[in-house]
Amino acid sequence: MSKMGMISAVIGLAVGTLAQASTHSTKWTLRNEAKDAMTLACRNTSALEMEIVLPEQTLAAGEQIIYDWGDRFYNDGLWLNPGTWTCVLKSVTKKSRAERTETFATDWGEAITLVLSRFDDQPRLRKIPMKTPIATKDGSESRTKGSK
Repeated sequence: MSKMGMISAVIGLAVGTLAQASTHSTKWTLRNEAKDAMTLACRNTSALEMEIVLPEQTLAAGEQIIYDWGDRFYNDGLWLNPGTWTCVLKSVTKKSRAERTETFATDWGEAITLVLSRFDDQPRLRKIPMKTPIATKDGSESRTKGSK
């Protein structure tokens, strides 16, 4: 193969890889099963220098959203970086305000569902590992948010 043909092949491969990377961002499903609105914010504490942060998301009672991590440097076709996540979960009801910190771990590009709920008047967070975002519960609408 000529030198020019080799360069063209490498450029074509690189362009194809970049195009494919932009369609492979990690997505998380966030679902509020509580009877009140809740907020959630998470930070990857294993890679603090990279500032991998799920910005505060507010979900109405029964709402589900899909958060798309986009094509940032920490999610560039290799999927979202793995790590330990620390999340702050807040719940406000007519009677009380409660806040709780939860932690969980993820693997490279792991698509998960984070279920928000209340138990004993305290906000709770449960991680459900999965390969693709799950269908909405009871046919309710989902919305997609992201960092794109």
